[in-house]
Amino acid sequence: MHAAKIAICFFGITRSLTRTHVSIKDRVIEPLRALGDIKVLGHFFDQDRVVNPRSGEDDPLDRKEHRLLPFDQVVLEKPEACLAQHGYHQMLAHGDAWGDGGASLANLVHQLHSLSQVAAPHRPDVVVFARPDMRYLDSFLETVRYHLAAPPHHVSLPNWQWPRGVNDRLAVCGPDAYVVYASRLAHVNTYLRQGHGPVHSEKLLWCALNHGRAWIYPVGLRARRVRANGFEVDEDFSPVSAWKMLRRVGVNRLYCLGRRPPEAKS
Repeated sequence: MHAAKIAICFFGITRSLTRTHVSIKDRVIEPLRALGDIKVLGHFFDQDRVVNPRSGEDDPLDRKEHRLLPFDQVVLEKPEACLAQHGYHQMLAHGDAWGDGGASLANLVHQLHSLSQVAAPHRPDVVVFARPDMRYLDSFLETVRYHLAAPPHHVSLPNWQWPRGVNDRLAVCGPDAYVVYASRLAHVNTYLRQGHGPVHSEKLLWCALNHGRAWIYPVGLRARRVRANGFEVDEDFSPVSAWKMLRRVGVNRLYCLGRRPPEAKS
């Protein structure tokens, strides 16, 4: 029996890794060593400052901060070039979900581009997607253990904060689901053609998972965002209501089984 292959993928900008790396090591990386062969992978934007009016950030970044984690492979890329590559202005022409002049949409395109570039050097049995700017409160051990025996199209997502779709902060994926999760930028044109409105992060994820027939499995993994200025966001970890769970997960099951009810757009 081969040793389990587990890829742990980080993406975006490191932002606050000096404040989050201990929780990442203690609850994400180290527990999974007991389950098999892990590879720690990263794709980050090489920039020396983060400016985000919506979050109140205008702070310097340490361009070598990624060295705080034991990466097997890291790719650094200059920001902004990916906007034209993925048709940012065409997306914005369909509306601005955050109402901030397209700034949050540009951040989303950067984030999803980075996510798509985290390359696993082998076909993994399980892939963990985690942001480096979050302080993790729960061990990933049992969720990853579940996926080692689960069908390859299963994806575990946090069961809290599903405002318009499903939580996109972190994920644990089987080998089929991870391809769908990581490549959802390629689903934007379908999302817009189906009339889902302006591109929104959580709704885009839900629609992409449905289209790719990835089976959503809600879990109680918790993590708090930590801003570049050290501010830690007070997250609401209340599980989503039974009605919303039924609407999101139930419809997702119908999609996965090949049934596409018209009411599933919302």
